[in-house]
Amino acid sequence: MALRYQKPPLVEALCGVRFASTQERSWDWAIPGMLYERIRDRFPIRREHHAINIPVATPVPMGAAAPSIERLQFVSGDENTVVQVGPDLLAVNSLRPHLGWAELRDTLLDILIVYRDIASPSGIATTAVRYINRVEIPFLAESGFTLERYFNVLPGLPAGVPRMVTTFVIHTEVEYEAPAAIFRFLFGTTESTAQIAAFTLDYEHVSQESSPPTFDSLRGWLDAGHDRIELAFYGSFTPMTHAEVFQEIRS
Repeated sequence: MALRYQKPPLVEALCGVRFASTQERSWDWAIPGMLYERIRDRFPIRREHHAINIPVATPVPMGAAAPSIERLQFVSGDENTVVQVGPDLLAVNSLRPHLGWAELRDTLLDILIVYRDIASPSGIATTAVRYINRVEIPFLAESGFTLERYFNVLPGLPAGVPRMVTTFVIHTEVEYEAPAAIFRFLFGTTESTAQIAAFTLDYEHVSQESSPPTFDSLRGWLDAGHDRIELAFYGSFTPMTHAEVFQEIRS
């Protein structure tokens, strides 16, 4: 399934890898600098990313934050692609306008080749693909608004509770096999205006700790994660939303 829209709701996409640590190999903060020298033609802007005020989503939950710099970011000239490097972490974030899946995946894999040459990680501890969407729907007070017109995923309410939901968050996790992964889905309200009802849909596909992919199988695992997210995304909305809100392009 290849989805194309004139008004895609995608805010940010990312894929990333955490590497397995060993007692014999400790993290060296010289690694980001060496990596930057080899990719600076593509990512010339260098930034420090601190533990507080995080502006870019992380691919997997972080552990204890470093006392000062959490990671370094190398940013493309147009500032819509960010390479993040930290202790045993490599990730690529794509902001609007989105690179497209193939280019995002290949950017990570290309930089991973360079990273492995510099840092020699022993293996992959976990990996993730994540897509964060903001859906904005015009709200007209006189005509009303019903979630059922736009979404196939809906919050449930006990009997006797008023149906006029104003705020909600749905967080669900399911397991996949072949390749093994945890799929996390978050759907909820976000900052809106009097004219716009806004919602966040966050899809994350994370490898199982007990069976992470190898370097050789990583490309296939990432593609499987993207395909599963794309299928879930398409199933989250009614045909009207795809056609009228996102303005789907059918070829």
